[in-house]
Amino acid sequence: MSSSAAIDFFASKNVNVRASSTARAAEAEDLITVRLVSINDVYDLTRLPRLASFVRSLGPKKSSENSNANDASTTIDFDDTIPPSAVTLSGDFLYPSALSSIDNGRGHVAALRAAGITHVSLGNHEADLPLDVIKDRLGQLSQRGRIVVLNSNVSGLGRHSREIGIIGSNCGKIKVGLLGLLSSESGMFRDGTFRGLNIGDVREKYLQMMEKVDMMGNNMDCLVPLTHQSLNADAELAKWMLDIQSRFEKKLPTGEVIIGGHEHVKIHEFIESDEHDRTVQIIKSGQDAERAAIIDLQFNASTRILEHVAVHFEELDERHQPCPIVSSIVNKHLSALDQLQDFIVFDKNTMLSDYFIDPSTGEDLPLSSKLPRYEQTTVGAMFCTAIKSELGADVCIINGAPIKASKLYADGTMSYDGLRNELPFPLKMVMVEMTYKQLRDAIQYSRSNVEKGKTSNMLEDGRIERRGYLQTDFDYWRQSCGEDRNHDFNDDQILSVALPRNLLKGFCKIQPLMDLQNELEARNALPNKDDYIKAVDLIVRYCCKDRWATIAQNFSFTAFPIVREELHTAIKLMLGEEPSDALVDSMVDALHENADGFIDENEFNKLLSKVRSQP
Repeated sequence: MSSSAAIDFFASKNVNVRASSTARAAEAEDLITVRLVSINDVYDLTRLPRLASFVRSLGPKKSSENSNANDASTTIDFDDTIPPSAVTLSGDFLYPSALSSIDNGRGHVAALRAAGITHVSLGNHEADLPLDVIKDRLGQLSQRGRIVVLNSNVSGLGRHSREIGIIGSNCGKIKVGLLGLLSSESGMFRDGTFRGLNIGDVREKYLQMMEKVDMMGNNMDCLVPLTHQSLNADAELAKWMLDIQSRFEKKLPTGEVIIGGHEHVKIHEFIESDEHDRTVQIIKSGQDAERAAIIDLQFNASTRILEHVAVHFEELDERHQPCPIVSSIVNKHLSALDQLQDFIVFDKNTMLSDYFIDPSTGEDLPLSSKLPRYEQTTVGAMFCTAIKSELGADVCIINGAPIKASKLYADGTMSYDGLRNELPFPLKMVMVEMTYKQLRDAIQYSRSNVEKGKTSNMLEDGRIERRGYLQTDFDYWRQSCGEDRNHDFNDDQILSVALPRNLLKGFCKIQPLMDLQNELEARNALPNKDDYIKAVDLIVRYCCKDRWATIAQNFSFTAFPIVREELHTAIKLMLGEEPSDALVDSMVDALHENADGFIDENEFNKLLSKVRSQP
């Protein structure tokens, strides 16, 4: 049913929804409150223990306990004696993070389950993981009904997500439906799909769910969408909700609130109807559980009509002591990163080894990041090759400025700590389409023009420093030198190119890329501002797969499946010390295609085949 047809359908039934403004709030004793606690966009797990403590502090108090102090920003006093009916997370709960780059979201799942999250909805960055991994993680989240995965508009995710989640008031009289609506905005996803799965229009789906709930006769009192989209798109949804409400003359389960994600700052917006005394509030708490939004839906006890929405933001700071149990779980998984500090993530002797031989002379090329602002480096090419592989791009480019270590790796190896020293800042990689000519022109411009307004050093041989000097992946490097005729391109050929987002915005003033930005903007083809992945995370993900090749070459696995105890022994021999459980799990997650916790022969052979096929 189309949106116009659906609206006509409801109008023909003389349907109405009453949505009251805050000015019509009733006295507290006449209200039934359904409380929601909300966070969004969690990339850093370290505040989840404080969230857990805060959530558990809500509810009836003993006489000796004190309630939280009132917050001056609230419209009514914050009553901490009311327990939450749901604790929600509006998208970006699996990826990206340094931890997820090595464990594919396993640590995030464990932390969210422990922290008391009850409902999550999908974010755009969940799609940065392979589809089979996403399904595994959603299954782990929802195992034994611990967390409900709300997904109202992405088709094909199977049994581990629900179109709607139903929560109720403590007395059981009020029922609230929660929807999970992922952005259908142009530019949010490179191909307009969620890993190949269709994303239904947010507004159309909201209306369809209203119709479905009404026809099912569930006596739902309110529908609340958990969204993951831009503030502009949330505002459009709010206007849509107000427009629908204005046409109805009978109570239907719409709501006065949108609980959103995607933005990383605190947002509390009011969208008002021009014709009616109705308001929809848009609430986003900001990223990483720095604070929680407490949303009280207050219903008239007699009519069950939503009379008032009260919002309070609680800073999850030192006033809230971390929950010891959740802290233990978070620290256990984060220990994988500590273990990786000295772990060799790249070894040119076993990884991309053919690229470290000069095809014209046969001489060995060192692993070096020296002078990335003056010349192409092998470290720059390795980084670009890893990112290109992980994103499935045709070419990858990175400017020399963010490559910081300027180091020769004499033994040809780089540790995780060395990688972080090379790329200490969050280099945000995006994918865009451009012609081969545009790419070639950008590279040539970056290597021949001096950025205006910047002081540049000159080497004794006359080479000039250029912070925009574009490093490329190994394939493009060889092709541009005429040493690889298997990757020839023609000028008009469209290529998918991975590059740092800030280069399009004018960083280093590479004019062909700035022109491309204008062209993409005119075609509404620019990546969404949140559609990026950090370079370090992509490189680590790529390198973890390669460490399997090193293990395979040095250790003989006589039987399959490979269980984690065998892998533990192999890594111990490589490291010379006991690896943490989290590191072993991370190595398993880098390769396995299901959630069984071990590596079967097919998975192992698939990796070896991929590695052996690399030049």
